[in-house]
Amino acid sequence: MNCPVTNRQLGSDTWLPLTNEHQINKSVNRSIRVLVTKGTSLGSKTNKKIVSFDLAKGGYPDHLEDGYQFQPENLSLRILGNRTESEGWYFVSLEENVAVQQFCMQLKLYEQVSTPEIEVLNKTQENENGTCSLILACTVKKGDHVAYSWSDEAGTQLLSQANHSHLLYITVSNQHHDSIYNCTASNPVSSRSQTFNIWQECRLDSS
Repeated sequence: MNCPVTNRQLGSDTWLPLTNEHQINKSVNRSIRVLVTKGTSLGSKTNKKIVSFDLAKGGYPDHLEDGYQFQPENLSLRILGNRTESEGWYFVSLEENVAVQQFCMQLKLYEQVSTPEIEVLNKTQENENGTCSLILACTVKKGDHVAYSWSDEAGTQLLSQANHSHLLYITVSNQHHDSIYNCTASNPVSSRSQTFNIWQECRLDSS
């Protein structure tokens, strides 16, 4: 079974549509019975019931797990304040008369990244040729699955020592007085940037 992935921010509310637009008409049939379960993996043998609802009866769902809201008008499920335990595979079963249609979706949650901080790990200055070499480290205090990228003032991507590395090795000369570089920390739900004036840092020792 192919389960599309939905990326959302940890701690925020999320609406999950319980209709597969490729298989089910968007006009809700009032004879449909809805069952949503959640598993920790695609092949889970035992899943947790989240909501069961018979549209023909109306009113309240037969079962609704704490931390969720069900919207019968458009067949959608609201997850309140996404928590780590909200992550997983959601299996949807729509029963209409003798027909049963099933599909699934995977919910992945990520913590929003904080604004990066740039630290100088090493600095070497050559007064004879007027060059300054730095090793910079870009880190965040919050966020998971974080990827880092570096760029110059013009927006040109710079190669770090390793792909998506938080480290940058750079050498500038006295001809580049305004060498401003940018570190961007990102994950599937957020992105934050911080700038750093390399030549200003190098001039601290030369002044």
